[in-house]
Amino acid sequence: MRSLAPTLLLAFASCSPPSGPGPRPELLVQAAVSTRDALLALEPGYESAHGVELVFNFGASGDLAGQILAGAPADLFLSADERELARVEAAGLVLADTRRELLSNQLVVIEPAAGPSLFTAPFEPAQLADLRLRFVSIGDPASVPAGRYARAWLEARGLWSRLAARILPAV
Repeated sequence: MRSLAPTLLLAFASCSPPSGPGPRPELLVQAAVSTRDALLALEPGYESAHGVELVFNFGASGDLAGQILAGAPADLFLSADERELARVEAAGLVLADTRRELLSNQLVVIEPAAGPSLFTAPFEPAQLADLRLRFVSIGDPASVPAGRYARAWLEARGLWSRLAARILPAV
């Protein structure tokens, strides 16, 4: 996984400190909620170094894209999903040659910490379908990028059809 800090600093690099006293210019950042902790950690140092005020609007990538398409202002859009960014770009709302891939996601399997492990080592994806799990929770593939990634991953391994009835989608 790539480091967030250097990449985001490059994304903001076109901003320069204001000359003279007065209010600091604001940069409106529409960002996927999954980037919240990292962006808030970077905020004080970036604002100080560049003389700007970062204003964040965190939300689901699809919701943010819809807001931008409806006219909401944005100086920077950090989407967790290429599909949502493509929608904004197709509407002519992305400056030419400014789109950058900054981060990636990694799917993980989480089980309760208490009690014995449900899985044998090494973990094999087929164990998800072989177990008598009542539910398997993933992000909702209809609206959550990580849910789409999880479904695609399960489909590629021939597991989606075996698990579909037990999928508990989360938003």
